[in-house]
Amino acid sequence: MRHTKSTTIPSIPDALTAPFAPVRAVFHAASWELLWRVGLGLVVGDAGHSLVRAALVGPWTAQWRRLHRCFHRNAWPERAVIAALVTSVLLLLYGSGLPDRLFWAVDTTLTPHPGAPHMPGVSLRCRSRCRPGETRRVPGHQWVVLAHLWERAGCWVGLPVGARLVTPASRPLIVLHWLVSAAHLPLSSLLVVDRGLATKALLRWAVPRRLHVLGRLKRSTVVYDPPPPRPAPPGPGRPREYGPPHPVPALPPTRTRPGATTLVYQGKTVAVTFQQGCFRWRRVPGLLRVLVVTGPWAQPWYLRCTDRALDPARAVRASAARWQVEVLTQDSQRLGLGHYRGRTARGVRRWPLVVCLATCVLPWLRLERIHLPLPAVSWPWYPVQNTPGMTQVRLQACWATWQAHHHCSPDAHGPPIPTKIPDPVSDTLGGPMVSR
Repeated sequence: MRHTKSTTIPSIPDALTAPFAPVRAVFHAASWELLWRVGLGLVVGDAGHSLVRAALVGPWTAQWRRLHRCFHRNAWPERAVIAALVTSVLLLLYGSGLPDRLFWAVDTTLTPHPGAPHMPGVSLRCRSRCRPGETRRVPGHQWVVLAHLWERAGCWVGLPVGARLVTPASRPLIVLHWLVSAAHLPLSSLLVVDRGLATKALLRWAVPRRLHVLGRLKRSTVVYDPPPPRPAPPGPGRPREYGPPHPVPALPPTRTRPGATTLVYQGKTVAVTFQQGCFRWRRVPGLLRVLVVTGPWAQPWYLRCTDRALDPARAVRASAARWQVEVLTQDSQRLGLGHYRGRTARGVRRWPLVVCLATCVLPWLRLERIHLPLPAVSWPWYPVQNTPGMTQVRLQACWATWQAHHHCSPDAHGPPIPTKIPDPVSDTLGGPMVSR
């Protein structure tokens, strides 16, 4: 028997889509609706078995072919999506007035695909750390993730604004240049990077663009004093560019000043001390602020910052907040970054942008930047409601309530919502290929 009536699906609340108005302008109306339902399916569902359960929030009559065209064929520029997502994040957090400093964390992450060596962009990558029984090199995707670090009441929250695939023909530093250029960061931005990306080439690239970089130094790094002033009648030869050398662990006390601050380390607020001074680094223009931070860890932190006007204590706290991007990449992989099984290079490149869109929703709901009435969880043994896990549980319960309110019985109004994604979406999001 053919059903003549269709089920009524719950519409996406305006409170969720309103903050992403700049991103909405990049997409076609039909593609944006399906794209949002896939992102919301990532948040309220899961990405197990290499499939995104977008059918949880999608209609059974949805034209999934449009989603396939949106991922693989439509010409929506990735640079415009990243710039629009940066604009959405800044408008929602700060409104029209930006603070004096904007912190951005940049890090690399690996999504192993040992069973899919023929996917676009898959190559042998080195794990940063190996568990027992794991090999050092594994086939997979390497991503460079750009996230905004928002300071709120002494705590830091990471919000992803873009990610880019590192292809075998490129390097992470080149991808970082592409991400920062596509994001159109304001002039008051400071990049917080790890030691693998904190190279001299990055500093030489960032200084002419009026971007500041904060990163760590190796223990074997040698810095130099500023050159002495030239005498009044200049003598023969070139003027000196560097003064006496100093290893970073043995900076002279006459060239440094002490300081102290508190930061969050392994979930606890600890007191740390530091020594800071301005030095030169070979083949890097200008003076750098070098900090030696001592705390409840084995070896001191050796930091360098190109922004000498930044408070040293704030620079130390921002460097400790870079670990937020580690948690952020784990959440992104859990939501679906590591489960994608695309067959085209364009689909692989565009997929992390959808994951970034979905990952921004949970922190904004938890921090009440998006005002959406979520049901309370009446668990007396779990009084905290606005944790990341509880926010997802409450959003799942809220969406189940919307579905129960909008959907009628399947016998009266058509077939039920499918429990599996149709074949066109399986083709788009990594399932079996279908014949066209």
